[in-house]
Amino acid sequence: MTGCFDSDAAIARLTVGVLDGTLPKTAWTHAAHFAATLHLLRHRPDLALPRMLPGVIRAYNIACGGTNTDSAGYHE
Repeated sequence: MTGCFDSDAAIARLTVGVLDGTLPKTAWTHAAHFAATLHLLRHRPDLALPRMLPGVIRAYNIACGGTNTDSAGYHE
């Protein structure tokens, strides 16, 4: 695998960190967001991802001490 992540296992660990709120905030980049979303789409077809993902990101932001407002954190 090339790019920001050296293996599928690294992306899986990143995804678990987002889901359980333990991923360091500095690791939650745009590339990480994209990789975690693709990982979930590929490996968790049982999840209603379009409905669930905003809540996952909001919860992760809160776990990292962030907020979800019109200008910070998750916002549409």
